[in-house]
Amino acid sequence: MDTETTLYPLTFAPRVLEKVWGGRKLSTRFGKPESQKPLGESWEISAVEGRESIVALGPLAGQNLGELVHSFGARLVGTEILEKYEGEFPLLLKLLDASEDLSVQVHPGHAEAEKIGGDAKSKSEAWLILDVEPGARLVQGLKKGVDRAQLEALVAQDKIEESLRWLE
Repeated sequence: MDTETTLYPLTFAPRVLEKVWGGRKLSTRFGKPESQKPLGESWEISAVEGRESIVALGPLAGQNLGELVHSFGARLVGTEILEKYEGEFPLLLKLLDASEDLSVQVHPGHAEAEKIGGDAKSKSEAWLILDVEPGARLVQGLKKGVDRAQLEALVAQDKIEESLRWLE
């Protein structure tokens, strides 16, 4: 690829994924393609291997985000980001439509991921909730006072929900 190519405002083709817990709002509210099955996710920006965003328009159309970072480096993401994330694009932007409860996810912090090694990576998340139905809820960690032994006991009894801090 010609690294002298002028970078321009890039638009990417979203990757829409069917999920059993999904719904219809990605199509009705966000204009994603209709599907007979529930749509759960639309990956808007991704450099996750095998699920990279593809440039939709212009001279770079057809190139994926990982290739662009490799080819353009600091011109695309800036020197500080390029160095901090060792040449990997650090952002994954998704739209989700969850019409059912999602599974509880636990991600290691940076120090824990280094101890685990291999492909383990820390993961920081930020959520922006655009729309909810009355009664919708999310989990924000564990209830105050729940310790490891209590959590392990509840997991063994398939009652982990009792340990979670639910917010409406």
